[in-house]
Amino acid sequence: MKIFIMVTKKSKPKNKTSKKITVNEVEFSVKAGTKTTFTVEAGAEKDGKVPIRILVEEDKKNISNLKQVKSKIKNWLRNPFIQKILKSPFIQRYSLAMWLFFGALFVYLLTRLIGLSHFPIYFFVDEALQSQFAEDLIKYNFRDVYGVFLPPAFHNNEYFTLGMGVYLQVIPYLLFGKSAIVTRATSAIISVIAAISVGILLRDAVKIKYWWVGVLFLSITPTWFLHSRTAWEMTEFTAFYIGALWAYTFYRIKSPNYLYLAVIFSALGFYTYSPGQILVPITTFALFIFDLKYHWQNRRTVSLAILLLALLTIQYFRFRALDPNNAIEHLHNLGSYLLANISVWEKIKIFFSQYFYGLSPWYWYSPNLNQLSRHLMKDYGQIMLWTLPFALLGLVETIRRVREPVFRIILTGFLVAPTATAFVAVGISRTMCFVSIAAILTAIGFNKVLTFLENPSERLTSWMQLSTSRVKILLAINIFVFPSLFALRFEKALDKIALIFLAFIIALYISGYLSVIARHIVKYIKLKKRKKTSNSVAWIVFIALSGINIFMLNDALRNGPTWYTDYNLHGMQYGAFQVFEPIKQYIKEHPNTQVFFSPTWTNGADIIMRFFLGDDTPVKFHSIIGYIENNLPIEDDSLFIMTKEEYNFAIQSEKLADFQIEKTIPCPDGTNCFYFVRLRYSDAAQEIFAQEKALREKMQESIVKIDNEDVKIRHTYIEADDQHLGIQLLFDNDPYTFAKTYEANPFVIELTFPTPRTINGFSIIIGSTSTRITLTGYTAPNADPITYEFSGEGSIEVPQLNFELPEPMTVTILHIEQLDLYAVEPTKNHIWEITFR
Repeated sequence: MKIFIMVTKKSKPKNKTSKKITVNEVEFSVKAGTKTTFTVEAGAEKDGKVPIRILVEEDKKNISNLKQVKSKIKNWLRNPFIQKILKSPFIQRYSLAMWLFFGALFVYLLTRLIGLSHFPIYFFVDEALQSQFAEDLIKYNFRDVYGVFLPPAFHNNEYFTLGMGVYLQVIPYLLFGKSAIVTRATSAIISVIAAISVGILLRDAVKIKYWWVGVLFLSITPTWFLHSRTAWEMTEFTAFYIGALWAYTFYRIKSPNYLYLAVIFSALGFYTYSPGQILVPITTFALFIFDLKYHWQNRRTVSLAILLLALLTIQYFRFRALDPNNAIEHLHNLGSYLLANISVWEKIKIFFSQYFYGLSPWYWYSPNLNQLSRHLMKDYGQIMLWTLPFALLGLVETIRRVREPVFRIILTGFLVAPTATAFVAVGISRTMCFVSIAAILTAIGFNKVLTFLENPSERLTSWMQLSTSRVKILLAINIFVFPSLFALRFEKALDKIALIFLAFIIALYISGYLSVIARHIVKYIKLKKRKKTSNSVAWIVFIALSGINIFMLNDALRNGPTWYTDYNLHGMQYGAFQVFEPIKQYIKEHPNTQVFFSPTWTNGADIIMRFFLGDDTPVKFHSIIGYIENNLPIEDDSLFIMTKEEYNFAIQSEKLADFQIEKTIPCPDGTNCFYFVRLRYSDAAQEIFAQEKALREKMQESIVKIDNEDVKIRHTYIEADDQHLGIQLLFDNDPYTFAKTYEANPFVIELTFPTPRTINGFSIIIGSTSTRITLTGYTAPNADPITYEFSGEGSIEVPQLNFELPEPMTVTILHIEQLDLYAVEPTKNHIWEITFR
């Protein structure tokens, strides 16, 4: 019988006792760390006894795996070639911390640039816009479609959007052409500004030992990991914003000349993303007030910086002249409560509610956040939950040292970050700059832990000085109980344990009982003998955090496509990287086929198609739903590319027949995302269309509120899920809501007032169209009509038409017909608002 034992524990042998060895015991020693073989041999029984022989063999060649690894590393480092490299002037020029910083930046870039077309799985319209507008800008000799030279903003459907992101894509477009990967890579490279700024600020301003960890903490922040791999403007804005904070910090602690760089970075951020129009001025104002004395001491530099700022604001005033109502329109599109019909006090309450939610750990660290799936890495949270204790340590340290300029600047960035999103609903796109501040705070807290690990007994000894009291104990109990109850709401056990453990440690610290625990640790574990070198700690941390980066990249590329399986418009908007190449190939193989591609799977489908197919593509945007709802001609050689939802709807329609699927494009979960289908109208289609049209030609009846009166209304059938709610939009005093006819022209509206009403004139918002409006009034149901006719032309800049009646008209019934002069049925006739004077 053989027994193999690996003795690995290395410790000093205990003092041998004087215990006498009995005849039934055998005592021996072996060298720690060696593989030892015990061979027990039993002989033949003789005189009732069995002789036993024990052989002990140490295999010195088979040392432990850990020793083998250490030995190989040591031998590799002793290699003359490696030694020559390590001792070269180039390597010796920088410290280990600096090389780890370079390594962190390398890991950061590596995890930003690998697999850009595979994760995130969508290519959003906001990404496509930048390169598409850059192409248009070059095509029109750096003028926009309106002829404006070097435009400060570009028209994005309903409103103008600031254009710094467009200009950043010009050079990459000239070098590499229009490419989704190049567009994303450009933004990812710009995001390195944030990583560098975080690292240098921690090194030269905060002056912590392990300053380079800030880069890696930023890199593994899940929401930043995701969005810094896209071309969304929020990423570029965050890079410029934290760059401005870094430059301003150096202005305070190194040289006043850094103020010019701070102004430039601030301007770049301001012109990159609309929330920057709030965040940059508020941050600037706060820092101006906090450092007023220092500014006065450097008033010459500040004066020149103000001149530079004035020069950089020229584009902003051009932007305001181009679109003076941009801010209000943008807030309306975002559904801001500022435009809601509620009291000022209610708006203030909503603001602070949104603001503090944007600061709360629940929003940033909860892994089960109720956000759009395309903005999330499933089960990761916006920021990793296990980093929260370090961030809180860093925040406590920042508050404790807030009188120092560096920490005051960090705290300012922390408090300002949620202000832009507080004016609307909290969303990651408007709060992204918070992650860079969080990375700084996390690095500060993590540095404190690492310095503790280098010499824990010294730190524990300082904790022993804390005292306990009843107030502290009661406070500690509350701090432990409430977060622990909240932790029970999490689904994953690891998240529950992490938050409860964090609450427990903080409670112990506040109560003072941590000192008791520390005393026992120092006494019994003798931590003084466990002192670690800073180099070994640094390498362990670097390898661990880099490993997390690589793990996240692998997880995102392999599992990310199936984290969320809602691949449609309201979910991941999957398909841009997958569908357009097959479309190009199909057109090439079938040049005579008219291809209709559904726009219902993504926002801004027209921009996406221009980006991938160009302006001269024969593909037309049209959904099969339009052919089911309207009697539109389907030519024999037509192909419809439809989404999964549209295909399922189409095959159930009695109006369509002879489905021929020529190609499918799968979703990541294995189901079909797109269908290439040929079809025709069924024999019963025309009869069904005729029946539906007859129903739509009937005037709809409802009750609407006009000036707090209930008014009976009859109107043309409109395109709305609810006819009553849809027609009310014409009288809701909101110029941004509208109603449109399903197919009719003119738009007919008949109002019956409860009491006679005198009308002197009216206003109507019709958008950019030429129109003729006929008003017919009746003083009573059978009275003679009074008719007036008006004509006008609206525009994008002035969509509202105002008319005065030749003389006041008192009516009980008012019949309105609004005719689009250049449209024929079927058409969508729009009216935004009607008001009477």
